[in-house]
Amino acid sequence: MKFDYSVPDILEIKEKYVKSETIYRRGQSLIDNEMCTLTSESGNKFNFIVEDRFDDFNVTISKADKKPASQGELSLQCNCASHLDCCPHVATALIMLKIKYDE
Repeated sequence: MKFDYSVPDILEIKEKYVKSETIYRRGQSLIDNEMCTLTSESGNKFNFIVEDRFDDFNVTISKADKKPASQGELSLQCNCASHLDCCPHVATALIMLKIKYDE
């Protein structure tokens, strides 16, 4: 998998993006149950489908345009109704991105 800069490690994902152990654990549970699929990638943009109990959610992770690549800022989007900065679906996609990047 190609990414123009290194994908954050799991600790950074937890501290910088997810910020909640409960949400991180929910994301890991969705990974463990194979509920996340990378559907497409183009440059620094990755699209995922995350299956949850009642619906499937579209998650997009990309390099934020406003930051230089060296700072590693990510833009995170999910079409769920959550008002959290990082919902469980985004946490799932971040973990999956790290797993795919490490392969």
